[in-house]
Amino acid sequence: MPNLVIGNTSQLAHYFPEDFVKISSRSIDFDLLGRSWDNVYICFAEQRTFLDDPDIFWRTNCSYTAKLIDATNYKRLYFYSTTYLWNAYDGNFNVSTPFKYRFTQYIASKEWITDYVMSLKNTTVLFPCNFNSIHRKEGFLFGKVFDSIKNKKKIELGNTNFLKEMTHPKRVVAESFGTEHKIIHGCFVNVNEVIRELYSRSGLRYEDYVVEVDGETPKDDIRVALDYTQEDLIRDMLDD
Repeated sequence: MPNLVIGNTSQLAHYFPEDFVKISSRSIDFDLLGRSWDNVYICFAEQRTFLDDPDIFWRTNCSYTAKLIDATNYKRLYFYSTTYLWNAYDGNFNVSTPFKYRFTQYIASKEWITDYVMSLKNTTVLFPCNFNSIHRKEGFLFGKVFDSIKNKKKIELGNTNFLKEMTHPKRVVAESFGTEHKIIHGCFVNVNEVIRELYSRSGLRYEDYVVEVDGETPKDDIRVALDYTQEDLIRDMLDD
């Protein structure tokens, strides 16, 4: 029986095998969901924290996602949550560590749906750190950066001189096959250094395309990274 990816415009969907069935999370055909699927991957989520509509996270990430899951016939279901559920910890954590996070409506919605999925049989919850690719949508930091590099457009960026744990969606997908709940770590990078390297290795001068403006420094916690380096991250982004 085939494998199904729900969320064909998500970053992750682009990196699954070509023979996987990939469908939009919008205008769902519920008869299609009810067919027999080996593995189903829930790749969509509302992440646009810059929208002035906090209820959108509960409508999409909780109510709508649960509705689709309940209507799907699968042997195993894979759901992508987030390491941000532990972003208030100072040290290490694992999948058994109680969630503790700096509250946002987005993360709270991810907690609710994560708990729901983990309560179901035959499910695997994956907790990736932040990931970015050329498929990152408009409105997000790396969506702006990749659009600038590809189309040689000048952009404004706020403060990017901070550390963040990041990986690439290709690596997230590669870590997604199994039955155990799993945290998918990346590497800790200075975001400004990564952005400058992307311009430089694309044959462009950062200063010619980026205007730096004042902005608040996002909070992020230092965690233990695994065998994934800044060079790996930049290479994966450029390979796209």
